[in-house]
This record gives sequence, structure tokens and C-alpha cells, in this order.
Amino acid sequence: MTASLDLAEDYRGVLLGVARTLSFTDPDEPAEAPASPDCSQLRIRLRRKESFRVNTGKGEERAVSESSQAPYATDGTDFRGALRHHYIFALKRFAKRGPIFLAVWLLAFYSEIDYLFLPGLVGFFGFIVTVIFLWSRVLWILKCSRVFHTYPLEFRGPVTNVRKDGELLSFRFHGQGQEATMRAKDPLGRRRWPEGISDGVWFAGDDPFGGAAIVPGSGELLFMQPNAWRLFAGERKNAGPERIRRSWRAWIRWRVSFRLRVYGT
Repeated sequence: MTASLDLAEDYRGVLLGVARTLSFTDPDEPAEAPASPDCSQLRIRLRRKESFRVNTGKGEERAVSESSQAPYATDGTDFRGALRHHYIFALKRFAKRGPIFLAVWLLAFYSEIDYLFLPGLVGFFGFIVTVIFLWSRVLWILKCSRVFHTYPLEFRGPVTNVRKDGELLSFRFHGQGQEATMRAKDPLGRRRWPEGISDGVWFAGDDPFGGAAIVPGSGELLFMQPNAWRLFAGERKNAGPERIRRSWRAWIRWRVSFRLRVYGT
């Protein structure tokens, strides 16, 4: 009996040694109270969660606005950089879909496989549409370029937003009446108000004829003409030979159709 008790004690000692080696606690020892959570760590986690909610919620607008800053000077000193950036952006938009539609169309045309007829038709019309969009954007940017190369840029502001109709924006410069409302269009076809436009823009042109502008900060281009075009007919007629000559050079002597056609009457 004594031998078996000694053997049991030996086994118990071995098991306790193994338990200590494996960092187990002694079953005979009183269990330690669970450690209280570290309040500082909890605060850090809560702050991280709150910052995540802000970044994925309202903070997203701030991130977008910061990332939308133009990679060129928007203080009226680098209109060439603005034009170059918009030309490249228009070409990138075309490159996303145009070559794919063209490849599908050419594959269906040269393979002469019957079941590729419909994909080839989609590729043909898709390529035509992307070319039309590219042509339209390039022409609007070219219009802004003609204005910038003809008239000096001057800061005009603040700007009063009047209305937005799809891609068309209507606004007035500070101190002007209802009849002087300008109708403007973004050459890239964005359907929103440019960020920061209410503070003012760098404008080049002649009010009765129209002009173009660069929005500070975002660097977006706008081509514009008076909304009440006929109302300023007398002022354009009596503008003098120099102003009329410059308006011809800037392509703003005639009224531009902002919707279906590039040039209007």
C-alpha cells in the first residue's frame, strides 16, 4: 500500500513537471483571477474603428477631394499643362474600350465565322461610339485651347451657381445680373459642379462672346458662352474690330450648340 502511494506521488510529480514545462498551472494552486482588460488598448482599438468609419463614410469625400488635385498649376500660370492633362485623359478613356471593340470587330470580320456576327456587330458600333466620344472631347478641349491662346487669364469670383442640367452648368460671376448667366460645359463630359468653383475661376475670354476657364484646385476646364446669346447681339456688333477679330481667332464669334452639334448657329 505504501509502495503504491509512493508510485502515485512519483507520477503526480512527473505530471506537475510536465505541466510546468508546458506552462500549465498547478491544479492544486488557486486559479488566478482573469486579467482586467487594458483600457489603453481598448481606447486605441475604438479610435481605429472610428477612424475607419470616418474614412469609409464622410471622410471619403475628403479623400476624393485631396486625390482630385490637379498635377499642374491651377493659378492661371499653366494653361498648357491643363490642356495637356485633359488631352491625355481623353485618350486614356478611349484606350479603355476602343481597342477592345476594334479587335472584336476585326476578328469577326476576317474569321468569317457565323456565330461571331453579333459580337462583331457590337464591336463595330462600340468602336464607332468610342471614336465619336473621343472626337467630341478633343474638339471641346481644342476650343478651350483657342481661347487660352487668344485671351489672358484673369481671376473672376466668387461664382453663383444657378442650375445644372446634365453636363451643362449655368452660373454667374460676382456683380452680374440674371441676363449675364453663363452656360458652361466640361470638355470631358463630367456631370457635376467642379469642386471649388464657388470661390471663383481663372477666366479667359470676352463676356458677350464667351470664353473658357480653369477651376483652381481641381484644374477642370470649362467652355462657356452667355445663356441669353441674342440679348448680347448689339454689344457684340458694336464691340469694335479688335474684339471681333479676337473672337474669330478664339472660335467664340458664333454661338456654340452645347448638346447635339459641336458648332451651332
